[in-house]
Amino acid sequence: MDRHYHSIIKLFEPKWQRLLESAAIIGNKFDAEILAKVWGYDLLDVLAFLEIAVREELLVDLNDEDNFYQFADKRIISAIRTYFNSSDETDSDKQIVIEYNKRYISLQTEIIENPSLYSVEDLLKVVRRLAILIGNEKYLKQLQNLILEIAIRFISAKDFNKLQAFSAFLESKAMYNIPFILNVLSIVSDDDADRHVAEENLQKIHSINNTPEDIKLLEIIPENEFEKELILITCLYFNPEIINQLEGLFMQKHIKEKYQELVLFEISLLLSESNCESRWEKMQKYDDVLNSLQSSADYDVYHNIIQVKKLNEKRDFLNSKANNTWSEKYPEPELNDFKIESENLYAHLIEYNNLNLLSEFLISYTTFLSNQLLKGEEAIAVYLKSIVLFEQNNSYLREEVELKMHILTLSCSQSFISSHHNKAEADFNIIDSYFQKRFKKNTFNKLTRKFLNSKIQYLKGTENFNEMKSVSKYSLELVRVNFNEENLIYAEACGVYADALSLNGENEESLKWHDKKMSINNNVLKVV
Repeated sequence: MDRHYHSIIKLFEPKWQRLLESAAIIGNKFDAEILAKVWGYDLLDVLAFLEIAVREELLVDLNDEDNFYQFADKRIISAIRTYFNSSDETDSDKQIVIEYNKRYISLQTEIIENPSLYSVEDLLKVVRRLAILIGNEKYLKQLQNLILEIAIRFISAKDFNKLQAFSAFLESKAMYNIPFILNVLSIVSDDDADRHVAEENLQKIHSINNTPEDIKLLEIIPENEFEKELILITCLYFNPEIINQLEGLFMQKHIKEKYQELVLFEISLLLSESNCESRWEKMQKYDDVLNSLQSSADYDVYHNIIQVKKLNEKRDFLNSKANNTWSEKYPEPELNDFKIESENLYAHLIEYNNLNLLSEFLISYTTFLSNQLLKGEEAIAVYLKSIVLFEQNNSYLREEVELKMHILTLSCSQSFISSHHNKAEADFNIIDSYFQKRFKKNTFNKLTRKFLNSKIQYLKGTENFNEMKSVSKYSLELVRVNFNEENLIYAEACGVYADALSLNGENEESLKWHDKKMSINNNVLKVV
């Protein structure tokens, strides 16, 4: 096969043979305009030669991309190398690649300066070229900005496997710390990751409590500001409250000076959850984020998300009346006003047809109706009206399952199960199938905790008390192992187990666990 291609290459003038060789060094696909600049040739002359190479079936003209060509077969690249007896990369080869990539990058200024306006695919094309030039500080900083943009895009889209693959690519380019941090970020930002696994990985890059024991667990130390920034972003995704005030100020500086669009929005929202003691301050931060994005084409999306966040904050207050730190600008919410706001936002989100955001809102809204207003039938009616939208759209199975679980964990769950038995059964079968296919038995995270809680309530509603007791005990043990016994979550699990024991006629044992729940609650509240 090499002999065949060698016979074609011999037909070309030496200068075109060398140009073809440099194209093979660059890779399977190349930009003719950049190649012409590297060699100092007239573009029209280069294009005329490349058309000859197309006719000889060495190259393919990529008509959908101006002046882009690729080799018709990967074996042609190998044949070109053997023609010039260049099986090993020389310093000259490296220089050709570097010069080509510098020229390429010089034409991508708009993407580098405004990455938020371009697709991930466009960004990755530039990253592949920049990764070859990281010995130069200028190109390294450009690469770092694009790395952050791509990482946040993957997280927002829940494409955690793609984030890990991106990390592997960067590692192949002799980068170590950044790929390592990105791997941890891909685990920590994934709500489906096991809680212990997420915490163990975070401890490899950040000392949570800054104790000698914590410091021993560190596997990397940040070597520059970007690595520190990536680590703090990872911390924010794990738990915004572990960020201290100085670290928060460090991130605020980057938000003001560097971030655009989605990155600005996502990091600002996470940061609003840290070191924010008063409710009015959090509301102010939400408005500040929106004000910084007023010129965005996606402003309506960001505005709707903030409206849901604000309502969640108000509902949290109305539920407990705790932390009454409102202000004149952000006054204490009234129940009737909140109900009207919720109804208006519900109607708007239905019309807006953003099912991801609608799902988040519905979880809050049905909780408010059922558990706070004690209007269980209203909550059920909203659920039945809304769930159809998710059932008709296969792209939102996760959100559909979360809503089906949520209705089973509300105070109206038993009414829902008894009044809509067939629907409840069908919903639970979908929930159970979803988890059986996707999670190992001992996986412990927010979602699997909610699954176990919904399963317990479903078993209670269908009077399968013996199975309810078994699942409650299993859930109790998982909580104990992953948290500790002096914890409100464990206290709640004790109460659920006590309820299951009582329904099975084990009243004496039930009282013991109920007392344990009360004791833990009292101890925790004393500490607070």
